[in-house]
Amino acid sequence: LKGLMTGWRAMTAWTPEYLKSVAGDQMVEVMTGREADPRYERNARTHRRNLRFADYIDMVYSGKVTNDYYLVANNAFFQRPEMQPLLEDFTAFPEYLNHTAGGRQCFLWFGPAGTVTPLHHDTSNILLAQVAGRKRYRLIPSSQWQYVYNSEGVFSDVDCENPDLNRHPKFRNVSITDIVVEPGEVLFMPVGWWHHVRALDVSMTVSFTNFVFPNYFTWEQ
Repeated sequence: LKGLMTGWRAMTAWTPEYLKSVAGDQMVEVMTGREADPRYERNARTHRRNLRFADYIDMVYSGKVTNDYYLVANNAFFQRPEMQPLLEDFTAFPEYLNHTAGGRQCFLWFGPAGTVTPLHHDTSNILLAQVAGRKRYRLIPSSQWQYVYNSEGVFSDVDCENPDLNRHPKFRNVSITDIVVEPGEVLFMPVGWWHHVRALDVSMTVSFTNFVFPNYFTWEQ
């Protein structure tokens, strides 16, 4: 979706200096030590670390390409009072989103080039608004769930970038669509769709689940 983020102050204002001036002294939860653990998403609780936001910003903008640290959606970043000024730098999309639930269902993803979210599906529909940097998404329709080897939770057992077809032969049947989301573009991720995400640059993404239509689903294994 293009044109939805026109007028977002965040697009130009969210520089390292500005972010530090607003909330640099605040502590934020970051997922660290990811590269030493192939199951870093499944073991997310063991990777949580609190860092001063200004220090984390310096890590992100150090020029290092890494998946070792990432500020992800489950950190409740926008729910903290100290971060409220940043919420004023963008406007959710009224034709799609319910503003009364925005604070509870609005999330920040922020990390260096090289951060990866492995192949998984989400349990609700999501809008992903790209503020800075580019992200490559690999998308697999929800109807192809039987080919992705989903043995645990919402995660696939397959390394989407380097699939081992001897271990996962059914994966050769999937239809993968690769797209790159640029700053100012919004991606609608339908509930249940499988996706793998890699940041190609320092990246900031704001995601929303507060749709004006029902967005809660019952799941069965």
